[in-house]
Amino acid sequence: MSRTEYYSNPEPPAGQAAIGCTLSSRLQRDVTTQAPPRLRTTNRTRPSATTPTPPAGSAMSKRIDNDCGSRPPIDLAFKCINSMEDVLQEDPREGPKPIQRCEGGKLMTRALRLNNNTLTDLHSFRDVLERLLSEPDHLCWIDLSFNYLPNIDPVLTTYRHLSVLNLHGNSISDLREVDKLAALPKLKSLTLHGNPIESEKGYRSYILSLLPNLKSLDFSAVTKQDRVTAEVWRRMNLKPKHIKRSKKE
Repeated sequence: MSRTEYYSNPEPPAGQAAIGCTLSSRLQRDVTTQAPPRLRTTNRTRPSATTPTPPAGSAMSKRIDNDCGSRPPIDLAFKCINSMEDVLQEDPREGPKPIQRCEGGKLMTRALRLNNNTLTDLHSFRDVLERLLSEPDHLCWIDLSFNYLPNIDPVLTTYRHLSVLNLHGNSISDLREVDKLAALPKLKSLTLHGNPIESEKGYRSYILSLLPNLKSLDFSAVTKQDRVTAEVWRRMNLKPKHIKRSKKE
């Protein structure tokens, strides 16, 4: 297996049954016991040499635990979820730490994994999470990587505590979609590689000029030189807004 194939198709969590989704189109599901979920095929561009979504117990997973509290993430990855309504029909995958529930039975967490599914939109995202989680507004980490999302849904910007957002390996084609994320004051880590926008000129500088608080972009630390480059790019490419003055002035 080549390095590209490995990083484009991260392994599912240990213990998961070898059942996956192979899509000939975005709306067709072909469940088979012959191939593991990581062999799901698509015609779109995938990340070529990047860190895969971190499994539970990894160094990045431990960092997430530190950032978002000690409660384990709700893991709904590799579930062949086509819509947010499907989330309510699935049981979260058990990890090293037991999932906690409140008295009403809702899940207690600040991190949500929905990566490696077949979502094409986030319709009913907030409604579903309010039914699933005890404190959905306290989410600080959301993984939606390796789906089929064509844009950044504004609903994500309503989670004001969000500090980690993974959107790599989707179908986002307009770089201006990133503008929406400026509404997230605590966003520290963002991934967007593997989307069509990655090939646009000034991709990294554009994002960093919009999101000055980012510490990590596409699993790569943001350096001082990155900031300098982004500022130079902004001055050269973004036109300042002209303020109309009255005749008296």
